[in-house]
Amino acid sequence: MASERYLLKEKQITGYYKCDFYLARIARERKEYSNGIDYLTSYLKVEPKDAMANLNLFLLYMEADQITNARRQAKKMQECGLDIPAGLLQQIPMH
Repeated sequence: MASERYLLKEKQITGYYKCDFYLARIARERKEYSNGIDYLTSYLKVEPKDAMANLNLFLLYMEADQITNARRQAKKMQECGLDIPAGLLQQIPMH
């Protein structure tokens, strides 16, 4: 969390997209799920097959109780050949 101001400054000055990955982690730690989702969505526009970022986005959707988005993210990951631990998939309500 101590690095947040530096990441925000770097992003403002250079637009370096990888800052979004770390800012998403900070947002998640603060339970600011919508901010974390926004950061990861932005990051994944540049790195769409990053397995860790995709899984983190899935987890953020689950934590934010955005089940429809979590299902959509899981499907997208499977279509890209990215693994989701079976235990996590079982946590998605089917309806």
